[in-house]
Amino acid sequence: MEAVGRLTGGIAHDFNNLLQAVSGCLDMLMRRAADDRSRDLIRAGMQAIDRGAGLTRQLMAFARRQALRPEPVDVADLVRTMRQLLMHALRADIVLEMVLPQNLWPAMADPAQLELALLNVAVNARDAMPNGGVLRFVAENVTLAPNHTEEGLKGQFVRLAVTDTGSGIDPAVLPHVFEPFFTTKEVGKGSGLGLSQVYGFARQSGGTVHLDSVPGVGTTVTLFLPRAADAPRRPAPAVEARPADRVETRTVLVVEDDATVAATVAAGLTERGFAVLQASRADQALALLQNGDTIDILFSDIVMPGGMNGVDLAKVALVLRPDLAVLLTTGYAENLPPLEGMRLLPKPYRMEQLLEALDALR
Repeated sequence: MEAVGRLTGGIAHDFNNLLQAVSGCLDMLMRRAADDRSRDLIRAGMQAIDRGAGLTRQLMAFARRQALRPEPVDVADLVRTMRQLLMHALRADIVLEMVLPQNLWPAMADPAQLELALLNVAVNARDAMPNGGVLRFVAENVTLAPNHTEEGLKGQFVRLAVTDTGSGIDPAVLPHVFEPFFTTKEVGKGSGLGLSQVYGFARQSGGTVHLDSVPGVGTTVTLFLPRAADAPRRPAPAVEARPADRVETRTVLVVEDDATVAATVAAGLTERGFAVLQASRADQALALLQNGDTIDILFSDIVMPGGMNGVDLAKVALVLRPDLAVLLTTGYAENLPPLEGMRLLPKPYRMEQLLEALDALR
């Protein structure tokens, strides 16, 4: 596990920067594309970038190097709101059932990664039920003693079991189901990273996952997530849609050590009307901030050379300029320092996602 984690973390940062650079170039090409054929090819390239980013996230999740953003989650509410998404992922001959008690404790987890984990489990269940069946979600509060799980977990947890009535799993295969790239599906039918993402997410969240299966009867995947001490937060109000013809008047300081990424991001922001200043290191950014130039937003990568990361830079910058808006980004950051309320935009991102994140800073 440690070897996989080091390998994954070692390539993730550079790989995501490469994807980010390609994404920025495709975005600029899309704005100049003169015909539908060109736009279709560019969209295909963007979809490939999304798939590459997804593979990296799943590998990091398995290796427990994913930069999770845990928060109190109403698991019952999250599963209910996923019903429509799950129905789209399943087929009409699969019945979806949910048993979600009203008194379920909040769980401490990254809601986006929890949704992805449940979607991965549902897709595997669908493939195990080619002739239809039932997919059942059951949640309950449990208190574990150290002898209840192989990992020796103890305390209060939310247990979420997902059971299908499919073909089940061969006992010889069962020990390998959480291994990355292990799959019994045909070539092109699955990456073998779905259940490894579930495993990595559960363990990094402070819980675990168990899989029980009987050939010809079905499979149950059980997630254990630690109980959260606080109640879930209310959803933030939706950000108004960005008018296509709005003229920007803000200045963004882009701090990025990868020259290609910096160039494409700066070009994309300039085309949208932003004034852009650039720095490749934290000390260069601080010099610009101390010069007295007009800077409204600091947009900084977290992992940078020079001894000061993006989070530390943002903290110093906010002391110098308390009214400064801050947006951070990263393709990978093990042991991510506390962001203390600062927003994070994971790499690779599309330009529209960056613009939405900048709008949310207003």
